[in-house]
This record gives sequence, C-alpha cells and structure tokens, in this order.
Amino acid sequence: MAIVPLFSWLAKVDKGGSVLTGFSGISGVCIGLAHYMRAHAGTGLLLYLCAAIFWHLGAARARRIATLGVLIAGVLMGHLFFQALIVERDRYLLVHAPGALSAITGHPFWHSIYIGFGFLSNDYGIQYLDQIAIEKVRSIAPSAKYLSEEYEITLRQEVMRLVAAHPLFTSMTLFAKSGVIAMYVFLSVNLGLVAAKFRPIPRPLAGAFWSAIVFSSLPGLLVIPSVAYLLGMITCGVLYGLYSANHFFSASPLNSHSSG
Repeated sequence: MAIVPLFSWLAKVDKGGSVLTGFSGISGVCIGLAHYMRAHAGTGLLLYLCAAIFWHLGAARARRIATLGVLIAGVLMGHLFFQALIVERDRYLLVHAPGALSAITGHPFWHSIYIGFGFLSNDYGIQYLDQIAIEKVRSIAPSAKYLSEEYEITLRQEVMRLVAAHPLFTSMTLFAKSGVIAMYVFLSVNLGLVAAKFRPIPRPLAGAFWSAIVFSSLPGLLVIPSVAYLLGMITCGVLYGLYSANHFFSASPLNSHSSG
C-alpha cells in the first residue's frame, strides 16, 4: 500500500529516473521477502509495477527496461535470501530429524482448494476445515504424511474428481464466491468506479491496477472469499478508487475555478 503512491510520485518528480530505478529494486526485495511471509503476498504489487513501468511510465524504452530489470533483480534477491535460509534449515534437519524433510513441500495448494468447496452447504461432506481434508486423504492414502507431496497429489486428484462428477455444484460454488468478491471490489473502489465512468485514468494505469485486483482475488475464488484472503485485492481496490477519484476531481470545473 505504501509502495504504489511512492512509485507514482517518483515517476512524476524523478526526471532522470535513477531514483525511481533504485526504488523499484527496493520494492522488488520487499516483494520477494513478502512471499515467504504469506504466499504471493506481493505478486499483485509485482504485476502492477511491471505493467506501470512498461506501459505507463513516461520514459525512454531503455530506461523502462532497466527499471523493470532492477525490479526483477530485487525480487530475486529477496527470494534467494530465504532460499539460503531454507538450505541451512534442510542441512540441520538432515542431521537431527531426517524424517521431517519428506513432509515439507511449501504452502499447501490443493489442501486449501479442496476445503474451499465447503463455502456452500453440500451433501459431499466438505467443510472449510483442515480436518476434513486430512480425513479425506487418510481414507484414500493412509500412509501419506500431512502436507507431503503424496498428500497434495491425493487432494488434487480428489478435486479433479469432484469437478468432473459434480460440475453444477462446483460451478455454483465458484459463482457464489465470485459474487462475494464482486461485492468487496465494489465496496473498496466505491466512488472510484463512478469517477472512472466519466473521466477514467489512463488505460495503461487502469490496466495495471486491474491486473493486481484480478490476481489478488484468486485466493478468494480458489479457497474462500474472506477478508483475510482478499486483503490484497481490497488494498488494490482502495488505491485504484483513490487514484480514480483524484483524477476526476483534479480536472473538475469546480477545482479549476478554485485554482483560478
């Protein structure tokens, strides 16, 4: 939330572009680190910055490519920092608890998607509870360790089976989640939508915001549309609404008259 307005301000005042390029590198490091605090916590911001740099930034092509390159390099630096810690962790576990390594795969994906089908009441015994997924895997593959690769594969196959066997239920669940997500988008952008109707911000910048909003809505669509999963989307929506409203009022007749 802090990076977007600072980036926009630097894009206007930093004519040479060197400060903006350095700031993009710092932003990339923050994005890379954020991913290991919460999976894809900074990916929406990364999409916004990439789109804004490539299509909206008023700079020479070489400068835009350099800024984009520094941003990606910053992301890799944040990523490599945690990867070094993970390698050190694995070395320790290999010596002191070798069995623990087989149960480490990263953030669970299919586990979350499976219990996400418990968003609506159903006759398939699925609820938004971790224990439901654990019991399902235990009934199919009793030897699979919790969150292991075998555990995730088992739930992936179960999700595919559910979608193929019950397409109406899965479609209704996705539509229901989409409705909740649309409500949060409307509430977060609010008057910005009205402003965008009459005087939209430049399309490249709007595209940057919407790419971040759409990507950040995926956790709510795939898992469950709670505020905890949609906080990134709501943040992007609020920022877009503020930019849109400011763009509208900055050129309104009332503002022009006051300035005169």
